[in-house]
Amino acid sequence: MTAQLHRRDPAALLTFWLALCTWLVVGGWLLSAFHALDKVGYGVLLVGFLFFWRFALSRPDAPLIDFPRWRRSLRRFLSLRRILPMLFAVTALVILVRGVAIPPNHDDGLCYRIPRVLHWLDAGGWHWIDARDSRLNTRGTVAEWLFAPLLLFTRSDRLLFLPNWISHLFLPGLIYTTWRNLGVSRRIAWIWMWLLPSAFCFSLQAGNSSNDSLSAFFALAVFALLPARGPTPTFRAVSLAVLALALMSGTKPNLAPLALAFLVVFLPAWRVVVRRPVAVGAVGIAAALVSFAPNALFNYRHLHEFSGLSQESYIPHGGPPAELLAGNLALVSSQNLIPPLLTWLPAWTPTLRWWAETPFGHLLRRDFEHSPFVYYPVCSVEQAGIGFVVLLAGILIFLLTRRREPVPVGTVRPWRQWLAHGGVWLAVLVFLGTSTAIQGARLLCAYYPLLLAGIFAGRRLRPGRAFRAARLGAGLAMLAAAYCLTALTENPLVEIWPEFNGRRVADEARMAVLGRCLPSGEKDIGLIRAWNQRESWLWQPYGARRVDELPVDVPAQTLRERGIRYAVVSRRSLQEGGWHNLLPWLEAHGAALVACLDQPEGWYLVRFDP
Repeated sequence: MTAQLHRRDPAALLTFWLALCTWLVVGGWLLSAFHALDKVGYGVLLVGFLFFWRFALSRPDAPLIDFPRWRRSLRRFLSLRRILPMLFAVTALVILVRGVAIPPNHDDGLCYRIPRVLHWLDAGGWHWIDARDSRLNTRGTVAEWLFAPLLLFTRSDRLLFLPNWISHLFLPGLIYTTWRNLGVSRRIAWIWMWLLPSAFCFSLQAGNSSNDSLSAFFALAVFALLPARGPTPTFRAVSLAVLALALMSGTKPNLAPLALAFLVVFLPAWRVVVRRPVAVGAVGIAAALVSFAPNALFNYRHLHEFSGLSQESYIPHGGPPAELLAGNLALVSSQNLIPPLLTWLPAWTPTLRWWAETPFGHLLRRDFEHSPFVYYPVCSVEQAGIGFVVLLAGILIFLLTRRREPVPVGTVRPWRQWLAHGGVWLAVLVFLGTSTAIQGARLLCAYYPLLLAGIFAGRRLRPGRAFRAARLGAGLAMLAAAYCLTALTENPLVEIWPEFNGRRVADEARMAVLGRCLPSGEKDIGLIRAWNQRESWLWQPYGARRVDELPVDVPAQTLRERGIRYAVVSRRSLQEGGWHNLLPWLEAHGAALVACLDQPEGWYLVRFDP
């Protein structure tokens, strides 16, 4: 009976998911060491996990997360609160249907996340890839190790959203528990546990191949497992929190500014750690393998520095912290207004062009990567923040709250909670004062729940009908977010803005031309592309061919060594290499034009003479 209740405990599901993520990442590195990254290797790995879960992790233990109190509270107010959980469930179902029906459309995934996994699977293990885009080698690998078995067994990218979607299902419980641990009242935490997952940065990424929301899931798991104020956590909770923190660093190393906040919540765990040194050593080894440490070591071996950022020449050095802080605040604010507020404002694009010519605009162009004035008039993963509708509901909820009564003299103050809040705010300031990325609203994904917890900590809803009004505002915001997710996005279920699907349609058109012009027995094909140009379309059908990245002035000896007779060349890569006309390049490299894969970017299929 105890085991049956334990299996129904949501905390057991969280343990299972964190353990599976750890097992897949550790197993990916181990299989790579033996060049066994194939179906047999993964079959043994998954069977091993089932045995490990059955005999080592499925034993009943003390509750890890405050789900029982949430369930009692939900039953108590079921007649009043049914609408928000239902909206979350419907939205999750819509995300699932859209993820299965529509292939991923995030540039990071199509440019380097999916291709790097395909390179590993083709070679039977992780290896340093000879490519112009350094992100194929230097970035964190946690999301990619979760993608690997899905790509291997399905030979499709349609299910690559599943790790994000499964993690998305845990967000309500994790947000509620984290907010309660950080001093937020029950009713406020209950409303936000359903509202915050509707934010665009979470709902859009739950059905795509991004990894920002995945890192937010791991960060919230740490705060949920280790309360900043309360009893000493169990050893299992501490172990899972360590693994979640390591998985977060292996997913997004740029969340390192949160170190102080994490240190605060780990303080009570030292008594548990010193009692079991052997088990702590095993957990430490697993945490090291799933963290960014392996990538840092390989980066140092090949590039002589740990981060790998030295190879990303598109990233400027940036200006003084005050300039970067002002620029990031402007970018994040504007990105959180679209959509839907700025979507229907025709004057916004001219205003953006005018802003680009102001002294502040020149400052942004100097300090930030690419052009900081890229505008997506739809829900785009690239610029998805909390979103205007969720922000509006949040302002309404805040206006319906008030500060609690002062703490009486002599009462123990929750100093660790406020120190954790201070660590989060300090981390945000460090990020805004150092980041030169133009997608700040998306990169702050893991910070939003912790920032909002700091804003609402120590507050409570006003007496009267404030709770009903807050719940109504949250429900309307969730409905509006669901509409944007369904119709007002770059890969919608309902085709209202077809012009924003141009890149996906172009990929499919190029695949069709390639299938007609490339000999059926040609397994190796070369690729010459510029930075951030999509590569995954060239691998399709997955598992049928191998793609080797080549320099624009590829030596004939390299072609002979790799057995490459055909290559796909981008027009932009030729221009960046100093070739402004295709014919001289063809003559210089002994190649012939087979097909032109045009629109929206120029691509050429060429054949090299033997």
